[in-house]
Amino acid sequence: MTIDNNSMQPFFKALIENSRDIVMLLNADGIIQYLSPSITTLFGYNDRELLQTLVFDRVHEEDRNRAASGLQQIMAGNDIAPFIVRFRHKNGNWKFVEVIAHYLGQDISDVMLTARDVTEFEAHTQARRLIDASFEAAFSASSAINSISIVETGELVSVNDSWVDALGWTREEAIGKTANDLNVWGNVQNRAKVLSTMEKNGGLRAYRAELTTKTGEICVVRIDAAYLHLPAGTRLYFSALNITEQEKTEEKLRQSQRLEAIGHLTGGIAHDYNNMLGIVLGYAGLLQSALEGQPKLLGYSEQISQAGERGASLTKKLLAFSKQEMVEAVELDVNALLTDQRSLLQTVVTARITVKMNLSANLWRIWVDKGDFEDVLMNLCINAMHAMDVGDGV
Repeated sequence: MTIDNNSMQPFFKALIENSRDIVMLLNADGIIQYLSPSITTLFGYNDRELLQTLVFDRVHEEDRNRAASGLQQIMAGNDIAPFIVRFRHKNGNWKFVEVIAHYLGQDISDVMLTARDVTEFEAHTQARRLIDASFEAAFSASSAINSISIVETGELVSVNDSWVDALGWTREEAIGKTANDLNVWGNVQNRAKVLSTMEKNGGLRAYRAELTTKTGEICVVRIDAAYLHLPAGTRLYFSALNITEQEKTEEKLRQSQRLEAIGHLTGGIAHDYNNMLGIVLGYAGLLQSALEGQPKLLGYSEQISQAGERGASLTKKLLAFSKQEMVEAVELDVNALLTDQRSLLQTVVTARITVKMNLSANLWRIWVDKGDFEDVLMNLCINAMHAMDVGDGV
């Protein structure tokens, strides 16, 4: 039926015609019987353009079936919740409207609709949903160790796959438990320190911490953290990068650099030491030439030369350690080497012990670094000397 505006009471007529919401009457088929003037303000139409037209013609096709189903339920006397549909503006754009419908009864047999423009609110809501969905996707898919917990209790409300992989607990084991229950922070004081730092700085940025896994291993992390202010309360959002292997690699690099520095220092000292030994050996040679015919003094000079040669051998080892010179294996006659070293060995083990040698004529010739061999021989003799109280042979 069509409402005669002249029969409406002035108060209700003024109320409807001055409302910012759209008031509309539909018959059982969805044909528009009445429109309030606000349709022009909100959608650009005048009432003559829409009266006696099908309301669904201007409802978005994706919302049309839902709107038609709502009208049928209302006509059947059922209450329905407010719903949102897209309605076409006269300029062709779509605007969101929230619709409240009410059946006026058998005497009138029309449905009254109140429609409110909620385009801006719906756009904000959809943007919020997109942000929430994006956060959830990033939270879940991130390779970072992510968790959300309740500030006051520390109870975990969400953890991602990376958290599970890094710390070892399943979601079922973690959700509802606190970090202290799981000993994630190692002890209560560690968590309190983290929260204190957060409170002071308003969050965390690249904060180094150590987490304890289910098996008791230490996982070194760098944490970014922030407060999430939600209707349900304030939550803590933690996102941590596992830097355990990175720190191990960095420590190995530091050790390598320290060894390299020691090698450079050793090489420099060895070169200087070698230069001094060159002078010692040179003058020892000159001394030996000048002492011809003086066996005792000549023997002393030979000891100086042998000690200098041992020093040169030590220099060679230092250079090898510093990687400035490689160990050189040569073919050695062990009998000849032992004979040459006898007087030096006798000096080392002191006069209370007599060095005797029983050499085999068939002793093998060997390939070895001469300096290394002499060091081994010298160490054997010194160790034997320390093991003897009194002796007359080594």
